[in-house]
Amino acid sequence: MKQLIAGILLLFLASCAQVVPLTGGATDATPPIAKEELPVNGSVNFNGNKITITFNEYIQLKDVFNQLIITPQLKEQPDVNADGKTLSIKFNEQLKENTTYILFFGNSITDITEGNVLKDYSFSFSTGPIIDTLQLSGTVTDAYSGKMIKDSWVMLYENNTDSIVFRSKPDYLTRTNDLGFYTLKGLKPGNYKIVSLSDNNKNLLYDNGELFGYLPGTISVPGDSAIALTMFKEKPSKVFISKTDHLVPEKATVVFNTPINQLNKVTAVLQDGTTTGNYIYKLNRSKDSLRIYFTKLEADSIYIKVNFNNNNLDSTLITFLSMEQLKKQFERKRLPFELTSVHNPGATLPYSLKQYKLVSTFLVNDIDKNKLILTENGTTLGSPDVSVVQSAEDSIDIFYKWKSASNYEIVLLKDFAKDKFERGNDSIVFKFKTTEKSDYGTLNLILLNPEKINYVVQLLNPSNKVIYEKYADASALSDKNAFEMKFFDVIPDTYTIRLVLDTNNDKAFTAGDYLNKIQPEKIMMYAQPIKIISDWDIEQKWELGQ
Repeated sequence: MKQLIAGILLLFLASCAQVVPLTGGATDATPPIAKEELPVNGSVNFNGNKITITFNEYIQLKDVFNQLIITPQLKEQPDVNADGKTLSIKFNEQLKENTTYILFFGNSITDITEGNVLKDYSFSFSTGPIIDTLQLSGTVTDAYSGKMIKDSWVMLYENNTDSIVFRSKPDYLTRTNDLGFYTLKGLKPGNYKIVSLSDNNKNLLYDNGELFGYLPGTISVPGDSAIALTMFKEKPSKVFISKTDHLVPEKATVVFNTPINQLNKVTAVLQDGTTTGNYIYKLNRSKDSLRIYFTKLEADSIYIKVNFNNNNLDSTLITFLSMEQLKKQFERKRLPFELTSVHNPGATLPYSLKQYKLVSTFLVNDIDKNKLILTENGTTLGSPDVSVVQSAEDSIDIFYKWKSASNYEIVLLKDFAKDKFERGNDSIVFKFKTTEKSDYGTLNLILLNPEKINYVVQLLNPSNKVIYEKYADASALSDKNAFEMKFFDVIPDTYTIRLVLDTNNDKAFTAGDYLNKIQPEKIMMYAQPIKIISDWDIEQKWELGQ
């Protein structure tokens, strides 16, 4: 009987048994915790060369070279290693006397199991009898966009000579956070030069082309507690040719390292030293490159010499295909004469369109206007209504009194345009339609109580791109002491209004000049975005004194 009961119990227990997978428990979400520090964090009279910090779990270091910030700056990077639960820092130089050092580890310390980050861990000590606890905070913004800049270096120098930023690393430094704020800690009393730097090449020196901000003179610690810096990109001190594009035989593009204010002379020189006049050149709209058209190919290669302002010279060599090579390319149709539109295919263009613009791959030598057919809403227009003008060596403009809310088709028959080698275009069709006036809105902007200077007034779309721009000339101020300007035919969108205080009257934003002690021109941003609605007139007043 006992055996029977035991068997029944075994069967019952077996039927109740379930297979349950093993789990590791709750996921560890806690970052490492420093349990022992040698010497103790915040120690004074430190005279050793090594620091060890033991954590409660196994750790690893990530991107410590970029994350670790030590102030004041050291001449040599210390040896930083993680071994099990221990972090060690060994200094490779004699530390300064009576100096407070702070090591900011950023987000470089994580645990091994889950990669939990010990955020913004710092360790401080002093080689003297006291710890310096002074600090300085502030913001860093972009001079042109007005936006806060993250991950920018903010630097302090005990040496306040202007050249120090080019030749020496800073004494104290920190980075701005994601919101553009910074705090420099552990400072000792004194007067400092302060700058901000993007430091693209990571050498902690100011190199031309990097975003840079500075404050004239020095700041005082303690005394100055909040410093706002504005960053800009200086124009290069020397203009030169950065590259040359020569993709087609008769045209070359010479690109400069920066936009230029003045172009004195462009000369084409053959290899035997003689000059030639068989070329045409044109500076592009942004003034940072030069297009050169060769009307006669008379050598295998030509030197293009560019004389910038102040007799700053540079040159580049352009090599040509021989006429025999060119003819072979023509026969193989590898260098066709093509016409394209500067407008997007099938685009909807403004009803106020002045001209429809075409560009060619080579110099236009001849146009046959009878080989253009323009239709409006399916009706072919007569040639007297249409005007065709060669507006540049490689550009053709088609003029017509375009109507609103209409569909247009431009047909260019074969050989509508030819180059001097008698190459002509293939037949091609361009289609587009025009908008209605009611598709747009109008903004009447009134700037109240402006300063007695000129303003560049810009409307920026949500992508921060300038879409509309007007110039407010102080000499045209009304009796009401206000600028009133209308932006007509504004595409419906949400815009930000930006003002550039044009102190040098060049009708554009001008960046700063560090060595000449010139700050970038100031900008003002209207606090609220402006929504433009189709077929609506919107009036917006901006009290500039507020």
